[in-house]
Amino acid sequence: MRRTLTTAIVVCATSLACLAPSSAIAAPQLSSSADGPQANANSPAETEPLQLSEAEQAELVGIMSARGISLSDQQQLLTKISSGKLVDADNPEALPIREDEIEANGKLVRTLTFQDGSVAIATSESSSPEISPRASGISQCRSYNYNSGWVRHDNCLVMYDGISFKYSFRASYSTTRHGGVNALIRSVSNPYVWRSVGHVVSNKYVSIINRSQNGTSPARAQMVAEFQVLKVFSTVSLDLNLYVRDGRAWVSY
Repeated sequence: MRRTLTTAIVVCATSLACLAPSSAIAAPQLSSSADGPQANANSPAETEPLQLSEAEQAELVGIMSARGISLSDQQQLLTKISSGKLVDADNPEALPIREDEIEANGKLVRTLTFQDGSVAIATSESSSPEISPRASGISQCRSYNYNSGWVRHDNCLVMYDGISFKYSFRASYSTTRHGGVNALIRSVSNPYVWRSVGHVVSNKYVSIINRSQNGTSPARAQMVAEFQVLKVFSTVSLDLNLYVRDGRAWVSY
């Protein structure tokens, strides 16, 4: 779910000159800490479009090229990002216009294409009709059988890896080997923002919403990351959810 409060957003000029590396002005250093510069309501910088640094542009172009996004769509997406807006692939309220699925190395890889040309790629253990993960997944678990009914999964990395944003947390949980016991989330920790182009982190936290599975209702943990849009008086809140039920776990954004 995304919650956005916007007071003033100014769209970048129709010319892409403001994005050209030769004229780019380095944006403030983006940090994964909770502290960062805050927008000043009286500052004239508010009325200016965000100008991405050469390093930020190169990072975004690399991400978009790896997802097969065309050069023309890349330019439009860079303009959209510079105006302080979320590309559709990073916006949980946007719906894809195309979905493709393939099996690779025992996992389901889902590619979602959106109206603005952005692309999200999600990897999961199996298809889930009630959850549509995008650009997210679970990895790095230490998994082993525990007692007679559970499989423990320790220190798993739960990740969202989009275009402008990449963030994660660690979770330890137990899935079930057979009926008679409930899956559960034992602990969560280390909420971390790896990438937030055009935004600074104002807050981040992770908590367990439902510790244990209850019937068909899964155990659930959630990370929330709050961002301030640079040069635009706007805030964006994004979340990342881990669900555990019976013998499996999955992620939604």
